[in-house]
Amino acid sequence: MVKDWDNLQQYESHHNDAVESCDGDDARSRNSKDKRQIRKSYPSNAQGRFIVNAITGIAYPWRVGSLYEDLLWKVCDSKARRGKLEPDMYFYDSPKQAINHRRYRPNVYSEETLDWWKTRVAKMTKLLQQEEEEKEERNK
Repeated sequence: MVKDWDNLQQYESHHNDAVESCDGDDARSRNSKDKRQIRKSYPSNAQGRFIVNAITGIAYPWRVGSLYEDLLWKVCDSKARRGKLEPDMYFYDSPKQAINHRRYRPNVYSEETLDWWKTRVAKMTKLLQQEEEEKEERNK
């Protein structure tokens, strides 16, 4: 896999904890009656910058606009917040992570969409493995 990120270990060590904490997240605040908890979200909007996880803010080893973007589930939020004219792009490890974080209905995405995404990720993963093998052969 092509990686241009020096702190990949930081991502890998925090990645599993972030996903697990998201799955059990309570949608209601414990200190108030039926008030929705405001969740922090981290957009990845700038072309060429490192993609960050929308929940944790931890950078992935890939850049916005790169081919590797296809390994992640991408959500476009077109609400004009803070006077911005352009939409925010959020990246998640999986559709399930996006559903939990954004409080979508569990069946918001069709099975066809989910299958399409899984197929795309599988193709990208295979391509990355081939690149890595070719790189190792050149270095021998």
